[in-house]
Amino acid sequence: MYEIKADPALPYHYFIGVAVKTPFSKDFGKLYLKYFLEFQHEDIEKVRTAMRLIADRMYPSGISNSEAVEIAECGDIVWAVTAMKLSLGANDATMHHFSSAHPLDEKFFEDLVDRATTNKHDKKLLDKARI
Repeated sequence: MYEIKADPALPYHYFIGVAVKTPFSKDFGKLYLKYFLEFQHEDIEKVRTAMRLIADRMYPSGISNSEAVEIAECGDIVWAVTAMKLSLGANDATMHHFSSAHPLDEKFFEDLVDRATTNKHDKKLLDKARI
């Protein structure tokens, strides 16, 4: 989350996991939304604070990752993203980041991913948002 592009003017953020239906499915090859995680710009700032604490050389003995996460109060989002990344790897799915000025719901992303199977424009949006 430290590296993602985050504009404070777009305070609503979403990580989605996209997978492809397997040969055992009647919709083989179709993209579908597998995971959905929503968070706000302030969560990104908290994670960045934790990362700065970990890298800060002012602490002679260093500060552990868990201590930094606790100080920055970002444990929920860190563990959610970590679990999502592990699950994405195990399921051969991809992760994508979207930002918005207004709240979006899971249905919005389900429709986007569904259309991306056949619509070049929506597929390009997904490809551009891949992280």
